[in-house]
Amino acid sequence: MLLSICIPTYDRPLRVEAALRRYEQIIAKNGLEDKVEICISDNTPTNETHNVVEKFVNEGKIELRYRQNKENLGYDGNGPLAMGMARGKYLHLVADEDLYLEKKLVEYVNVLESEKPDCIIISDHKMAVPGPRWYNVAEGEILGKMLAMHGVDTYFFAPLSCMIMKTDDFHQFDKMIGGAPGIFLGSIFSHVPVCLLALKQARSAYVTEEHFREIEDATKRISTTLVHLPHNSFRMVLERYFNAMKKSVEIGLIGKDDYAIFLDRFFWHGIYYLFTVRVCMGPEVMKIDRDETVKYAFVFADNYGLVGARRMIFSSYVSLLYSALPYHWIYATRTWYLKNVKKQDVTDILQIRKGKFAEKKKFEAFEDREPEEYRK
Repeated sequence: MLLSICIPTYDRPLRVEAALRRYEQIIAKNGLEDKVEICISDNTPTNETHNVVEKFVNEGKIELRYRQNKENLGYDGNGPLAMGMARGKYLHLVADEDLYLEKKLVEYVNVLESEKPDCIIISDHKMAVPGPRWYNVAEGEILGKMLAMHGVDTYFFAPLSCMIMKTDDFHQFDKMIGGAPGIFLGSIFSHVPVCLLALKQARSAYVTEEHFREIEDATKRISTTLVHLPHNSFRMVLERYFNAMKKSVEIGLIGKDDYAIFLDRFFWHGIYYLFTVRVCMGPEVMKIDRDETVKYAFVFADNYGLVGARRMIFSSYVSLLYSALPYHWIYATRTWYLKNVKKQDVTDILQIRKGKFAEKKKFEAFEDREPEEYRK
């Protein structure tokens, strides 16, 4: 087996069914039956997802492996379990809602089979140097390149589907920490250290900037999901992501030189992130979530270790963005700029979510648990 597509899931039987039907079609059409397998680790306590998978197993058109966990282990527990099921030489961890594009799966299989890279690096976001391209360098240099160019400011490591790696790299990581996810439990980024290890050891990598999946209409997702408040973004990216990287240093996955690169980029990313979150905060969001967002901005400052003059500058910057400037000016300016200068269609999030901002109590229960996309 060449490639294992590993899917952690939680209570999304319809998503799983759609994904499996897509894989079934692609695999059959391109003769990939002996090259691609699907591995599903299910956190769902009921049998809905199990019944969906069993139907595909009985059809026997794709190589399919399935496990149902006795309890909901969260994404951090479930993701590594899905990766541990892989029997292919390479594995790709993907979300259950990801619908693989046929041309990309065929492309990746061809690259893996013919060129035998150590990994394929996939980014749905803009990178500093557009792909596709090859890196063939000394061991360890690829990790430095990723951290320096696009490891932080474009969330390269944040998406769980950012890499296709050698399955042996995952097993090596598993042994290093005494069983995944180990110390990374609760971080929601348990895949990040595995990616770091794979990049650290890689000598050749195929890098592509193109989407590997079908992109869902954002308006549909917004209208059917709970609101993901800005401070949640801060908590996820600027606190938990940072801590996952920090722990990776502590156990030797990243060297001091690479970590110094990360720290430098991460600081400026935090400054930029404060601004980008602020310009997207409409009036109602600002009223509800300003205090929490500012709180997590200073959690970022504490984690990073800002002291002295840099701390004072940072505090002034946060105060300017979130207190001094009228909350509606920045949002209105951004909307006008996108519509009239960039000529972009701007999704009116406030209209789509009309009514969801009316009562703060609607968010209180939500704040006590992870957003849906992190509870796989």
